[in-house]
Amino acid sequence: MRSVQQLSYFARLAGAVAVGAFLLDGPAFSETPKLDKRTQIKEIIVKANLLEDGKLGIERMMPFVLQSVRQRHPEMTAQQTQALTDIIKATVNDQTPFIERISIDAYDETFSADEISALYDFYQTAVGSGIAAKLGAVQQRVAQKAQLWGQSILVPELYKRLKASETLKDLAE
Repeated sequence: MRSVQQLSYFARLAGAVAVGAFLLDGPAFSETPKLDKRTQIKEIIVKANLLEDGKLGIERMMPFVLQSVRQRHPEMTAQQTQALTDIIKATVNDQTPFIERISIDAYDETFSADEISALYDFYQTAVGSGIAAKLGAVQQRVAQKAQLWGQSILVPELYKRLKASETLKDLAE
C-alpha cells in the first residue's frame, strides 16, 4: 500500500501534467501566430531578395543614364561621372522604402490571402528557401539573355522591317 505522501506526490505530478498539457495545447503553444497578409508579403520579398534585385536592376541601367548625360555634356570629367554615379546609388538606396511599399502593394493586389499564405509557407521550407535564394540569379540570367537577344536578333529584325516599310524606311538609314 502506498503512503499518503506518495499519493500526494503523484496527485501533484498528475495535476502539474494536466495543467502543462492544458497550457501547451492553448493558442500560445499549439500554433504559431498567423501573420497578416502584408507582413507575409514583406517577408516573401525579403526572403526572395526582391528589393536587392530591383536595386541591382536599376544600377544596371546606370551606364545608359551616364551615357545620356555624357551625350548632353561631353565635357563631363571622371570626377563628375563618379559623383553622378554616387548620387544615383544614394537616391536608389533612399527610395528603398518606396520600392518596398509598391512591391507589397503589387503582391497584395495580385494574390489572394490564401495564395500569399501558401507562398509564404513554401518559402519557409528547405526547397522554398533554396528557390528563393536562386531567383535573383535566374532574373539576372534572363536579363543577360534578353539583352543579347535584343542586340543580335531584335534590333537587326527591326531594321530589316524598317527598311521594308515605305513609311519608315528613312529611319533605318
